[in-house]
Amino acid sequence: MPDGLAADLAAALPQQPPASATAAVGSFGPDVTLAVVEAADDVTLAVADPEWRVVGGWWPSLGVGAHLGEYPKTVAVVGSDARPHERRDETRTDSIHFVVIAEDGPAGIVSVPRDSWVEIPAHGKSRINAALVYGGTKLMMETFESVSGLDFDGYLLTGFKGFEGLIDVLGGLRIDVPRDLVDPSAKANLKKGLQTLGPKDALALARVRKSLPRGDFDRAFHGGLMLRAAQAQLRAEGPLRLPGLLSAARPHFSTSFAPDELLVLAASVLRVDPALVSNVVAPGRAGMAGKASVVFLDDSAAELFSDLSDGHLESVD
Repeated sequence: MPDGLAADLAAALPQQPPASATAAVGSFGPDVTLAVVEAADDVTLAVADPEWRVVGGWWPSLGVGAHLGEYPKTVAVVGSDARPHERRDETRTDSIHFVVIAEDGPAGIVSVPRDSWVEIPAHGKSRINAALVYGGTKLMMETFESVSGLDFDGYLLTGFKGFEGLIDVLGGLRIDVPRDLVDPSAKANLKKGLQTLGPKDALALARVRKSLPRGDFDRAFHGGLMLRAAQAQLRAEGPLRLPGLLSAARPHFSTSFAPDELLVLAASVLRVDPALVSNVVAPGRAGMAGKASVVFLDDSAAELFSDLSDGHLESVD
């Protein structure tokens, strides 16, 4: 049980707890079981690996607030361009989103154009999406930290097929598509407006670039919109959805988070107020580095990353 939680619960035990509860469980590998127990407004997060232990939750009936680890929570959400026959951690990154969750409700998303021309540790200047190829997820994260100055807790990584699998697990993505989109190269033919996208259309929205006015900048912004939509959808479904969702999603993504950390992170995502999620793209300009078409990040990008570090994007409306 996390530090401080046992003491808080022990101090609250003389109060009257809810009379009944509902539990949901899901497996996360052969030796790990995730569980959420909901009793009125109380939520308990537990993991068996193999012994059961409480890893977080919130208990308003006992006067105990949320215990969900340390804040702010800083996560790199990354999509690689891995096709079905390729490893997702050995190809170039196709979408890059830095997400920071604040304890008091807000969250910020800063998306980074995949062609950003940056310093990759021990490899010199290159597009940021090459770091995963050069040195796997370790170098990828070192590059993200070097570029942004952020102290990441970990990453979530998927590929094309994995992304479709995640959308399928979610039951489709309910999102307000910002414009009509027709882009044969991305297999996109989408109408503007609120709708539920299936796996293939969701992937098409994530990939559209050539037909957009600002190219990869608009594409990165769309990725942030999709993260916001997924968060709002998850929040609406409630905590009991988490074990089954994480269990079904497990084959479709890679992560540096341990199972207990992942359950706590998912619960913290669920508690974010969707109206307080800011979405912005790191500023820059398109240009050429030799014969390569790249994005040069503006000096103001460093200020944006610093602004993001506490989860409050004060400079974004």
